[in-house]
Amino acid sequence: MVRLFLCIAAALAVLTGSAAMAAPQGKNSVAACWTSLPPAPALAEALASAKWSCRRRISHLTGERIAVRFPPATETGAPIRHFRAGLGSFDRITLVGEDADGTLLTSAHSFDSVQPLSGQPLFALPFPQPAEAAAFYAVIERPRTGHILHAIGATANPPGSERGERLAVTALALLLGMLLVPPLLDVAVFRVLRRGVFLQHALVTLCVAGLLFVWSGLVFEIVDLSMAGWYRLLMVMLGLCGVSACLFKRSFALASRTNRRVPVALAAGAIYAAVMTALFAAGALDTLLPTGTFGYTLLPVLLLLGTVMGIEFRKGTGTARMQVAGWAPLLLFFAVQMIADLFSYRLPADGLVFLGMGVFIETVMSTIAISLLFLAIRRERDVAQARAQVMGNLAERDHLTGLLNRRAIDTRFTGLRSCGYDTLALIDIDHFKAINDVSGHSVGDQVLEITARVLASDPDNIAVRMGGEEFLLLLRGEDAAARAEKLRRMLSVRVAREVDGLEQIVTASMGLLVLPSDAHEPLSFSSAYSRADLLLYQAKREGRNRTVTAVWRLLDQRQDGYGELPEQDGTAPAAAA
Repeated sequence: MVRLFLCIAAALAVLTGSAAMAAPQGKNSVAACWTSLPPAPALAEALASAKWSCRRRISHLTGERIAVRFPPATETGAPIRHFRAGLGSFDRITLVGEDADGTLLTSAHSFDSVQPLSGQPLFALPFPQPAEAAAFYAVIERPRTGHILHAIGATANPPGSERGERLAVTALALLLGMLLVPPLLDVAVFRVLRRGVFLQHALVTLCVAGLLFVWSGLVFEIVDLSMAGWYRLLMVMLGLCGVSACLFKRSFALASRTNRRVPVALAAGAIYAAVMTALFAAGALDTLLPTGTFGYTLLPVLLLLGTVMGIEFRKGTGTARMQVAGWAPLLLFFAVQMIADLFSYRLPADGLVFLGMGVFIETVMSTIAISLLFLAIRRERDVAQARAQVMGNLAERDHLTGLLNRRAIDTRFTGLRSCGYDTLALIDIDHFKAINDVSGHSVGDQVLEITARVLASDPDNIAVRMGGEEFLLLLRGEDAAARAEKLRRMLSVRVAREVDGLEQIVTASMGLLVLPSDAHEPLSFSSAYSRADLLLYQAKREGRNRTVTAVWRLLDQRQDGYGELPEQDGTAPAAAA
């Protein structure tokens, strides 16, 4: 399913990118010349004395007034009718139509009076039409965001009628539809595991989808907004993205246990972003902040998220680093946009393309990371439930080693087998009586405690002290036999390293039985234990310090549970430590 999601995401990303790249171009538009006008002279005088730059891309524009000049017709000879620009904040736009005799016809439009196009991150205004047009001009006073300059142009036909523009709208709608799938999965997972990190992931996915929905102009398909209303809604969505991102990263950090200070800092960042967004939405900041500058108040949140990603990349797990890979393009996009707006740089392409790519990458990578986290949490829950079944009360614990005793395992054996525990190993310390007689019972107790710690060190097994120096292991998962043998060999090394006063090397013998997975009737613990005990006896008889392994064969079992031993595989004794 993950591969399918990646393939669909990649295809839609390419479609979105190609469509959005193609949208502003075409034979219906014309190239432009740029300049910065001084604020003092009259408009006619300023345009007459302006020094124009007609390079295809203008990277840096400064000044209170940005002027753009267009020819009177397209390459095909169609007369220019409409001015087009990206959605953004400004004070006023003055459109000028210059007649062949030098007469100027003007029309002025304030920020509040401009109506955005439906389904596109653009707005369009009609040029004044002189009798014989020589040139057209657009003078933008105090543009506060670079978005307004990205898609600026002049066209003969109304904007939105080009095939590439319609394709871009369709691709973005498909993209947004896909972004609704991960939240639905998150809610379904939350109902099972009851972990808040999955709801936080659903929230952040919906917020970035909402940001893309507003930024792209698709919001105008269902809501009639002015430019000022659109900008306020965009900034509120940006603030909500900051809040949800901090909450999600905090929940993910708590689940991943990466750093103790990170969740505290992210909680503070979420509170700050929530307060600033609420004040802006209520209009309380309108008199304190210049129009179009609210986005800069979220810069501390951007820096915080970037710092957290650096910590996760350096110290985090593979899942946390996958989160970094998903969030990095989106945060880089916002950082570049803020820098471009702050220093009046005109970016070479429409930012909507890169926002869509960033949202896709973040959603895909975060969904994969949250899926891996789900598998890890479910595995921990399964292990915890299995252990909880055998940890009912203190009476089922061995007082010396802290391991479970036979009473705990006897009544729950069938349930543990249904949880995947299909390998039973019986381990006995060799010559343990000699250890007590020569080194003392305190040393013998130390050997038992170290043995218990070694056997319980594997999270996918259950260790039991059956009595005296005999221990039992229930294992599940891949390579269970190899893991049990590794633990048996580790006993000699750990005991020799941690116990002083031993006169001999401590070894252990083991009988390991692989239980049937297709038994038609429940297998009793006494039957399995009896078979493993026979294997342990054989290991002792063959010289100790070794493992005898067998696979249970139901046809070989008589009614009393004994009968001939299954096919056996003896393991050579471990080398002396």
